[in-house]
Amino acid sequence: MRTANLIRTQGGVSEAYNADALKLDELGEAANACIAKFGRIDILQNVVGGNTVGGIAEVDEESWARVLDLNLNTAFRACKVVLPHMISQGSGSIVNLASIAAIGFAEPPSSAYAAAKAGLLQMTRTAALQYAVQGIRANSIVVGLVDTAEIRRRIVARFGAERLDEVLEVRAASTRNKRNATPWDIAFAAVYLASDEANYVTGTEIVVDGGYSVPVFGSYMDSIPR
Repeated sequence: MRTANLIRTQGGVSEAYNADALKLDELGEAANACIAKFGRIDILQNVVGGNTVGGIAEVDEESWARVLDLNLNTAFRACKVVLPHMISQGSGSIVNLASIAAIGFAEPPSSAYAAAKAGLLQMTRTAALQYAVQGIRANSIVVGLVDTAEIRRRIVARFGAERLDEVLEVRAASTRNKRNATPWDIAFAAVYLASDEANYVTGTEIVVDGGYSVPVFGSYMDSIPR
């Protein structure tokens, strides 16, 4: 509701509908409610996610399945109920929120999360190519280190409230532009991918991470004694 209210205060039109993204029937009802209210579905953005820290040897099977369900299967379900409407109208834009964990190793090890987000990238590419002839585009945003309320909650839970600012500063220092992303940094990329200005962009990813995932190679010259 907070997001819906924010849109309204900016002069936009917004309707909020509660649905469990883990349940296909509830997502179907949400899609039908959107059709009933607005007559069509032009944009689908999948942002549901969650993580359990641990490598393959450490994470239990239940946690593995839960993380894949939250990060990959929720997007599958939403696409499954929305795509028929987009196919029928001959247009649509799908934007899926992935992570730098999908394209490289990120500490702490989160094997299930990395696998789910990597799967999301490939699912997006597959949808983009299969449904392009129906006028539907599908793209992903690969997100880096973002300063959100949820991230702050996780930092406090792991390190304590007294170290929050310290951890945020360490995260920021690891990026080339020395700051954490804001939610707006991600939102602007999503708006572009959803818009008509991106009508020839499909099956790809926009990386929004402040250069964090770009490989950095040291020079062997640095190791030669002067």
